[in-house]
Amino acid sequence: MVGVFSLVSLDLANRRREFAIRMAVGATSDHIVSGMFRSAGRRAAVGIIAGVAVAAIATHSLQDLLFGIALLDVTTYTIVIVVVVGVVASAAYLPARRAAATSPLALLRRD
Repeated sequence: MVGVFSLVSLDLANRRREFAIRMAVGATSDHIVSGMFRSAGRRAAVGIIAGVAVAAIATHSLQDLLFGIALLDVTTYTIVIVVVVGVVASAAYLPARRAAATSPLALLRRD
């Protein structure tokens, strides 16, 4: 989870210049925050879909080694998905608020 948080946060922090330009041409801070959440959400969705597929395949191939565990343990999958979505949302929120609160001129001068 620390790795997911770090990657999402770093990716959005590296896009400061893009968000500064959007703010300079008229985007509101709400648009910036929602755009950052959408971007992080799309990547999280792809990762969750790939992770569930790989986990289902791995569980199926390790069926003989897993005693007393169903092939598709819905509770475990649900908990993991909720935790990953929570981590991605918190990782997107911090840089989004920071970028939305800073003036576009200050963000462009920093780069």
